[in-house]
Amino acid sequence: MNILLHAGLHRCATTAFQFWLEAERANLAGAGIAVLTPQSTPGTPFSALARNAARASPAAAGAARLEAWLRDYVAEIAGRSEWLVVSEENLFGPMPGVRPRLMAGLDAGAAILRRALPDAEIHVLVALREPKRFLASAYKFRLSVGDVRPPEAFAVSLDPAGLSFRTLFDRLVAAFGRERVALVDFERIVATQGEEYIDRAERITGRAWPHARPLPIANETYPDVIAAAVATLNEAGLGIGKAAIQEGCALADALRRPHNAAPDIRRDLADRLAAMLATSAVPMPRLVTGQARFGLAERLGRMGGGRLVSRAARERIAAAVQAAAAGGPGVADALWNALPAESRTRLVEDYEALKPLTAPESEATRAAAVRSGG
Repeated sequence: MNILLHAGLHRCATTAFQFWLEAERANLAGAGIAVLTPQSTPGTPFSALARNAARASPAAAGAARLEAWLRDYVAEIAGRSEWLVVSEENLFGPMPGVRPRLMAGLDAGAAILRRALPDAEIHVLVALREPKRFLASAYKFRLSVGDVRPPEAFAVSLDPAGLSFRTLFDRLVAAFGRERVALVDFERIVATQGEEYIDRAERITGRAWPHARPLPIANETYPDVIAAAVATLNEAGLGIGKAAIQEGCALADALRRPHNAAPDIRRDLADRLAAMLATSAVPMPRLVTGQARFGLAERLGRMGGGRLVSRAARERIAAAVQAAAAGGPGVADALWNALPAESRTRLVEDYEALKPLTAPESEATRAAAVRSGG
């Protein structure tokens, strides 16, 4: 059995690629390619592998049962497909901020796969992203699911050495072999509306993939001004509901429009945004996190949100919104600057060193490989 593991990274259009795979499931099946994504097939041994990788210490207990499940599951798919494509960004561990390093469960997960599928040809496809933008996107996503940590505390929770793309690449190569690890660059994925993902998967599988449908946009992170506001609300012990955040995102989008670039218009929009957030905010215990935080904020907000927000908190919210709207240092800068200087330098150097490995194959080379089946 041939297997392609699309294993992230997080915040690199992974969900968009999964939606695309689902939309093209029938066409891919016609080319002998079976698809597994979290969207349609959550109850698989691969999702169980991801759950195991999410633990602080991936468990050895139960590994034999998981390996047997993997063998039986893949054997059934092998009877009707030549390739299995598994897209799961959590396959070898959750994103930074949940765990302190990239793919914290890689070593244990790869060992389980090797034991369960010794005869399978396993390839791994991983997208990389400029480190500062990658960490900022991860932090904004964590904010969007109720993480209450300020940027500096988020940075302190990370293991800078474990964020190195070079270290991650070396671990992937040790686990699967150099010839079976492929890298793509997030900027190319965006510039080609996802064609870079499709081209690389096509190259690996030696099968013709559909090319008519661009990748859908999914899981966009908060705009900087909303991220700054939510981080300030969290620090002030306040919470806000999803409806208010959506309204705030609409105002933030208006701030980015060229016809609203005049300073007085931007100040007015930022004032409206800050006032709306302060009016919608409610006191929120820090122990309440995740989606429960948003749900509780919605309920409390309907009972009179904003009335218990102090003047000092309102001023902090307004200052954060105005600073972000004016293009001042945002959460990305605060997060990045909280890392040691030598770590920042290494992360950038390691990313730049790997960028040549993400270079796309020429169209002629790719097409010839697909025609020849190799």
